[in-house]
Amino acid sequence: MSNPLGTASKIYVAGESVEDALRVAKALNQFGASVIINYLGENIRENTKILATVSEYLKLVPTMRNEEIRGSVDIKPSQLGLIQSHEKFSQNLHKILEVAQNTDIFVWIDMEHYRSVKSTLMIFRNVLDKFGSKHVGICLQANLKRTPSDLDELVKEKARIRLVKGVYLGDPVDILSQGPPVDNAYRMLMRKLFETSPRFALGTHDPILIEESIRLNETWNRDVEWEMLMGVTVDNQMDLIMREIPIGVYIPYGQTWDSYIRRRLLEARRNQSETNE
Repeated sequence: MSNPLGTASKIYVAGESVEDALRVAKALNQFGASVIINYLGENIRENTKILATVSEYLKLVPTMRNEEIRGSVDIKPSQLGLIQSHEKFSQNLHKILEVAQNTDIFVWIDMEHYRSVKSTLMIFRNVLDKFGSKHVGICLQANLKRTPSDLDELVKEKARIRLVKGVYLGDPVDILSQGPPVDNAYRMLMRKLFETSPRFALGTHDPILIEESIRLNETWNRDVEWEMLMGVTVDNQMDLIMREIPIGVYIPYGQTWDSYIRRRLLEARRNQSETNE
């Protein structure tokens, strides 16, 4: 009997090596898409694994430049030492950003569980002051009730923001319910970005929100990238490319793909359930 997680990994993950990720990235670049490459891993506690992850990014970033890949990298705070301490995460992030700055590769800092939002934003603000929005940006999740305030403050600080719906579960006091509440929050935050920010990214596969945002950009003419996950709504991605809408495709790679694949499968079941209602 085939392993459903293993089968899904071939759809949603480029492979286990950086060479696999670059192969997929080059193909997508040729089709007209930018890429966002992530080395898989999260909630890492062991020093040796944290150091190995940092080393992987220090190899990935200059290789992207040497191979003329059009795109950026994405890191998760919990894979760079945030669980151990703020200082460890900050030190490792600085190492990666210094190389990224020298090679002119943009770095997205992902947002994870809601309990880590405060510390992630604190460290992001520190690196934003040093490296600037040309080299580093932050992900915000529409399902967090605190995000409207965070977005307002970060726009004033000239941060580059990627807005996503958010998939991490938590206390209803802090997190909106999936479905219409999150969709409405995303719509409101998206409109605020168009009104107040010159450059940002929208991470969504929701066709209604995508078309709304395209119409908004006809009015505001912002520097926007529509970002989607590898293996998800591929036909829609190709349609946007054919319409010359700038898209970026998130390409994960590595051996620790289990948690990532489980989230993708959970999302697929949730979307199918909503479609059948």
